[in-house]
Amino acid sequence: MVKALVITEMIDFNKKLTNELRENKLNIVVDAIASSKEEASEVLDEFSPDIVFIDKKDMQPYNIDILRKYSDVTIPLTYRPTRHLIRSNDLDLINDIIKMHDIQTVKLSIVKELEYIGYQFKYKGTHYLADSILETYLQQYVRHDTMTDNLQTNVYPFIAKKYNKTIFNIKSSIGKATDCMYCDCNMERLNDYFQFNYDFKPTPKQVMFTVINKILRSN
Repeated sequence: MVKALVITEMIDFNKKLTNELRENKLNIVVDAIASSKEEASEVLDEFSPDIVFIDKKDMQPYNIDILRKYSDVTIPLTYRPTRHLIRSNDLDLINDIIKMHDIQTVKLSIVKELEYIGYQFKYKGTHYLADSILETYLQQYVRHDTMTDNLQTNVYPFIAKKYNKTIFNIKSSIGKATDCMYCDCNMERLNDYFQFNYDFKPTPKQVMFTVINKILRSN
């Protein structure tokens, strides 16, 4: 769920925004409302919003200080009683912010799952693996590309380009990180995680798709 801060002096602005968020079926909850620069500053001392909606006529006092950190996720809206607050270009920006928030949430979940299994992020291969899982997730569930069963063809090239490495280096590093995980892990936890009935080292592909399935079931 994306958490929003609303900055406005108008009650009607907030009411209209809440209604339009619901009408557009946006996965956003208004967690805080501020009607002044002082209130907004107090809220931001305790809360980091994923998105900020602000009445456009109130923008000027905020541009120079407290909202600078949130400039990429701030959506100015113009209130008119007979027109929508959220227009088509605003909706595109909001959906982009929601998508980025969801991707970051998935990335954090991937890291937690790998750490739970026993992977250590002091190894480059673990970082490559985490990125490979995220890329696989994006291809299948965000971009809806073709199936990514062939990691060497469909996934590893993206990771190799990101890190300026060869595909062989990415695959080899992930294999080494998996070897280290298997040597150092809690075997009972590993077998339970993968539903193995005996001691068995999972392949990187098994790790990737099992982690993705765990994340999907938890959402």
